[in-house]
Amino acid sequence: LLILAACSCETPPEQPSEIVTAGTSQPEGQKFRTPLRVDSAFFCSLKGGDSLSFREVRAMTGSIAEVGDHRVVKGILNDFCRIDSIKHKGSYQSFLDTLGLGMTQDAFAEHVGIVTLPGGTPIRLWRLMFSSYEACPVFTGTCLIGSVWHGKNVSHVVLGKLANWTDPPSSMTELMTSNIEDSWISITLNSVFDDFDTPRLEENTTTCYTVRITESGTSTEKEKEVTAQASP
Repeated sequence: LLILAACSCETPPEQPSEIVTAGTSQPEGQKFRTPLRVDSAFFCSLKGGDSLSFREVRAMTGSIAEVGDHRVVKGILNDFCRIDSIKHKGSYQSFLDTLGLGMTQDAFAEHVGIVTLPGGTPIRLWRLMFSSYEACPVFTGTCLIGSVWHGKNVSHVVLGKLANWTDPPSSMTELMTSNIEDSWISITLNSVFDDFDTPRLEENTTTCYTVRITESGTSTEKEKEVTAQASP
């Protein structure tokens, strides 16, 4: 398990209030100011917030910045909406009876808070947690997502991730961290791949991105990717 040192730069959260976003009143939750460091220590410090329903998540439909495998996150979001709607109908147990290998078994979304950029632009922070059916391949994880409204349009950035994927003889651990500055976000994704059939064989890949927040959306630039391999 990868653990970063406790170097979070967030200011102590203020009292919750409410904001009006996309025509609906949303609890603001914890308040943060920049510069903000999102790392594993930040993940551990987060307090549980109000849960988000599939209707609220669908109301935030928008683009997702191309950081890491953003398509996987999009798939998990679709799984969450499906599972949460099934729970609301009281059919979750029947859904569990139909699960197969590699399927998402449960997913949960909750509001975290707001980080306000120096120019006044608010980024809504929310957390997505997910886990798979308990048979290989097995996966579980948590994503911290930041959402920015540009008029009626919404853009999302995965700001942090702690996830594990196992399909013997292989496994992968992902740790995504970020620094939120003025109008840009620097993101680092560290992926560790292990092969159980080859003792001490480990592939460690670090990828860095810069996401800039503009008036109309976000732009993403892949800065660098470094892979190191350790073997007997």
